[in-house]
Amino acid sequence: MENLEVIINLPYLKLNIPEDSLNFHYLDGISFDLTRKIGQELLEELLQLIDDRLMTERERGNLSNQGKRLCYMTTLLGDITFEKRLYQDRGGKYRYLLDEKLSLEKKQRVSKLYEKIEPLWSEPLRLDTLSLNTPYIPESYSLPVASRIPLEVDSPKRNAAPFYYTHLL
Repeated sequence: MENLEVIINLPYLKLNIPEDSLNFHYLDGISFDLTRKIGQELLEELLQLIDDRLMTERERGNLSNQGKRLCYMTTLLGDITFEKRLYQDRGGKYRYLLDEKLSLEKKQRVSKLYEKIEPLWSEPLRLDTLSLNTPYIPESYSLPVASRIPLEVDSPKRNAAPFYYTHLL
């Protein structure tokens, strides 16, 4: 498989921020959450592009396409949903070329990076053990949802209802 070239067209986003919520902490949270949402969409699109390319480059006659299967995964960016193609070889063995290409384990539902960082979400931050190599996750992001702000997303992928931006205070 050659290099994967991807062109990213970011969606049009329109925010309506109440004046009484306008502070740096709030803007920082919005930026973080929107970055995660865009990252989730990008990751889902990348997985689809790679799976499409693997389908066109597969060994014709040796692998029979058995259709797409819906998959879920928890990543650093949050939960994503994507489809991957199942193939059957001449010996009757079933394979996911996407899993093989990306070194995913069978029925893997959590990314390896998320597994590494997940314990930090549940442990309190101790300043005496903090180093420059320790990722900092604001404590505020583990609190319950405080507000939902409607966001207009102009995306060719989805022409559905507006995405509701959920901000955690």
